[in-house]
Amino acid sequence: ALAGSADDFDREWFLHLLELAMERLRAEHPNYFEAVQAFLLEERAQPEIAAALGRSLQDVRNHVHRGRKKLIGYLREEVARYATTPQRHQTELEVMGRWLGGA
Repeated sequence: ALAGSADDFDREWFLHLLELAMERLRAEHPNYFEAVQAFLLEERAQPEIAAALGRSLQDVRNHVHRGRKKLIGYLREEVARYATTPQRHQTELEVMGRWLGGA
C-alpha cells in the first residue's frame, strides 16, 4: 500500500504542475493552448481540431508541437521551484518524465 500511496502522491503532484503549466500556456500562447488541450487532453484528431478552429492542419501540427515544448519547459521550471537540492530536482524530473511518457 505504501508504494501505491507514493504513486498516488506523484500523480497528484504531476497533475498539479500540469494544471499550472496549462494555465500559463493559456495565458501566454492561447493558440498553442487550444491545440494542445484538444489533441493531448481531449484526444481529438488533428484534422478535426483544424476544422473546429478554422486553421490549417499544418498550423495545428505546429501549435501542438510548439505547445508541448512550451509545456515541458514550464513543467521543468515548476520542478526547479519546488526542488530543494540538485538530487531532488533530478528525482522530480524523473517522476515527471514517467507521467509524460518520456516526452
